[in-house]
Formats: sequence, C-alpha cells, structure tokens
Amino acid sequence: MIPTRKPTRIPNYDYATPNYYFVTICCHEKLCVFGNVDQPNLCGKIAEACLNQIPSVFPNVVVDKAVVMPNHVHAIVVLKDDQVNLSTVIGQYKATVTRAIREKEPNKIIAAIIYINPCAI
Repeated sequence: MIPTRKPTRIPNYDYATPNYYFVTICCHEKLCVFGNVDQPNLCGKIAEACLNQIPSVFPNVVVDKAVVMPNHVHAIVVLKDDQVNLSTVIGQYKATVTRAIREKEPNKIIAAIIYINPCAI
C-alpha cells in the first residue's frame, strides 16, 4: 500500500499571484545526483545553471536565492506579475535540467518530484 502524503499546495490558491514562493524540488526517490553542497558534480552544476537561466526564459520571474543540495533544490522564486504561474516556471526548469543531464550523463536517473510551499515575504 502506498502511503498518503499531505497536500503540498494551498487549496484554491492562485499560483500566478505575484509573490515570493519558497520551492523545494526533490530528485526521484531522493537519489543524491547533484554531488555535495560545497562541491557539486556535473549534474549539480547543470541544475544551478538552469536556475540562473529562468529569468531569461521568463522575464517577469526572478530567482532571489537558491541552493542545490545533494538530492534536492531549494529556491525562492519571485513572480513579478500574473503573466505566468509557478507551475509553468517549475515545469520548464525541471524539463530543462532533465534534458541537459540526459545529454551529458545519459545513465543518470533525474526524474523530479515537486513540492511547492508558498511563503509570502
């Protein structure tokens, strides 16, 4: 039997609302694919580079702070207006990271599960 988890999203909340959002993205089965915090491997460097590319893809989105951990990524994502929602931004990030890692490290498993925890700052 699969254990049930608590919902990670606020019911009836509009995730296109301009705000600061604290986001955690975990690797599939919490596998440590990104190396160490102080010494990321190639996959960790790709994950970090893709975070830095988000504002060029979505001009009204800013990554305020972010850290790539061995098996997950934390980021404070700022939506400046309601032109894009958080799910679209995170989905694009995950797809970009997955594609880039599969090109460089085809044997790595990098499917990600997203947990969104909005925090107004």
